[in-house]
Parts: sequence; C-alpha cells; structure tokens
Amino acid sequence: MTIRKMSFWLLVGSFAVLTSAVLLYSCSSGGGSAGSNSNSATPLGTVGVYLTNDMSLSTQVTGTDTSSQVAETMMSLFSQVTGTIEEIQLISTGTGTTCVVLNAPTPVNIADLANVLQLVNVTQCPPVQYNLIQIEFDNSVEIMSAPTGTPVTCSFVSKPNALQCDPASNVCTLDINGPVDVLANQQNTLALNLYLNDFDLNLSPSGCTVTMEVSPLTSEEIEGCMHKRAVTGIVSQLSTTNRTFDLTKKDRTFSVLYSGITTTDQPGIDTLLQLAQDDQLKTKVTSTNIDFMNDMIDASSILVKVEGTVSNLVSSATFSLSYGPGGTENINVDYSTATVEGTIRNGSRVDVKLYGYSATSDDFLAKDVEVKCDGTETED
Repeated sequence: MTIRKMSFWLLVGSFAVLTSAVLLYSCSSGGGSAGSNSNSATPLGTVGVYLTNDMSLSTQVTGTDTSSQVAETMMSLFSQVTGTIEEIQLISTGTGTTCVVLNAPTPVNIADLANVLQLVNVTQCPPVQYNLIQIEFDNSVEIMSAPTGTPVTCSFVSKPNALQCDPASNVCTLDINGPVDVLANQQNTLALNLYLNDFDLNLSPSGCTVTMEVSPLTSEEIEGCMHKRAVTGIVSQLSTTNRTFDLTKKDRTFSVLYSGITTTDQPGIDTLLQLAQDDQLKTKVTSTNIDFMNDMIDASSILVKVEGTVSNLVSSATFSLSYGPGGTENINVDYSTATVEGTIRNGSRVDVKLYGYSATSDDFLAKDVEVKCDGTETED
C-alpha cells in the first residue's frame, strides 16, 4: 500500500471591518456562548466567522511502488481535501471569558475555498480581548485528486507546539495564541485561512498522514487578498419581479437582492432560483460584502448546488442528474464549459454547481462538476 506524508499549513487570520487599525479576527460555524464573566445586560459584539483558502500545491513522490494507481493519483493536483472542524472557541485567559463560535461539526472541502471568504456562522460574543483561539478537528481527512477521482482517506498526526491528536477520541486540538478583539455593538469579522502548502508523498504500508502547523496572518495579508464574501443556505420567498429572496443558513435568514446579476453573466437565473426554492437546494450567494448586522446581501453571483447520480452521459457535453430522496428528481445538465474534477461516468455520484438555465435546450448550466469523494455535504 501507500503512505503519503504531507505538510498542511493552516494560516489563521482575523480583521475588524468597522474600525481601522484593529487586529484580525477569526471564524467558524455554530452558536456562541459566553463564559463565567458574561452578563446578559452587557452589550455583545456580533462576530461573523469565515473560512478561506489561498491554495498552493507541490507534490514530490518517493518510494518504489510508483505503479500503484494511488501513487499515480497523488502525483496530480488535489481537487478535494475534505476535513471537519468540530468546534472553535475564543478564550480570554486573563478574565476567564470564553465564546464558542462553532459548536457543530462543519465539513469543509478546503480546495473549494480558494479566492472566497465563506461565511460559516454569525454569533455574539462578550466584548473583550481574547488571547487564545482553540480549534478542534476530526482526525480524518478525505483527499481526492483530479482528473482520476481516486479517493484517499488520511489522518492528521500530532506535531509538537501545533496540532495535538487523541487517537481514542479521534479529535485533534489546536491552540493559537494571539489577540482577537471583539467590539460591542459592532460587526466583527473572524477569518481562518486554510492553506495547503507542500505535499511530500512517501510510499509505504503505513497509510496516509497529514502534518498540520499554524501561523497567524496579518491584517494587511487578509485585506490584500481582496476575496469576495459568500454564504450558503436555502432559498425562500423568491420574487422574480423584485429580484429578491430570503436565504436561510441554520437559524439566520438574510435578505438577498440579485438585481445586479445580468442575464449575460447568468442566463435563466430566475428559473435556477425557482428550482433551488422548489427542491430546497443549497444555494451559494457571493457578494463584495455581507452585512450580518442587518442580515442583508447585495448578490454579485449565485450558484445552486445539486448532488446526484449521472446517467445519459454525452462526453464533454451533457448528462442527466437524478437527485433528491430516492433520486426521484431529474434535470438535464450542460457541463460543456464547466470545470470538471474527477472522471464523470454513468453512475458517478457528483456535486454540481449550477449558474444558469437554457430555455432553448432545457438544460441547467454547470460551472463546476466534482466527482464525490464521499457522501459528505461540505460548507462551500
């Protein structure tokens, strides 16, 4: 069998939106909770948690079993690197105040977070300066490469002064020192940059291991990336006349205006949104800014995510996609201009991101098609 040893860099950054010269903040998904110093009468700070990825991959393979399909696969670019963040909390060791900003398992395909800040949660925290970010990860990470689409299950391994993994609980813990200022009655942004740096593959029977280290980003580095913001949720209250809809993510609902999206950029966007609303499909809205104090988004692009099974495949052109409970829903997909990760075959389980609809051909238009690594729904 095959072992791959990987160095996996997760750079963590944070930055304040409404104040200048304020340090970066951090991000996550789940509810917020205050520690022993919290008081319900005390004004809280609203914290939006984002994930992003400035990805760079280089691969070097060593060993003798270079004929194996897995080794051949790992020589190419990794299209999916799916891990699960279990919990994130902010800690002020001086005051004893804590704030849990992620309290539910959040699977993320790190490769899908390139060039975007993905909002995974909005919560409230006591307005203090936290000096410790504590993150818990599931120990396993799924990796798939393009174009062959061969999945590999790996595991995080402990590293001194960085990631610490407990084999018994299958959880890895990461403590990051650094100031995180949460200001009362303000929109505070917390961003985690998951950065894949160098993959060094060694072929042996031990299995696939991932070594992870952490470094903080400066506010200038976060601001310099100029990534758009995105949030994924479920569409309701669609008005194609007013060009508005509601987008619900967990227990939070955003009012979305999409009048700025032209039919040239996204043809048939109304029909696509109607499909998303009717079938309760995950919809990703991208904007230059997300106002999570007032829960409003002025959309610059929209993608609808459908996971299903391929049939009637016409290579590099179209296929039928069956999805929903029991695969009872069906649409035709034109993927002729899409980015494809993995090898599409009849019977393949795929994750399709749709950007429009063609009334002429009755096809929904795909921007991306990923052959699924597993059945996990990711936060992207």
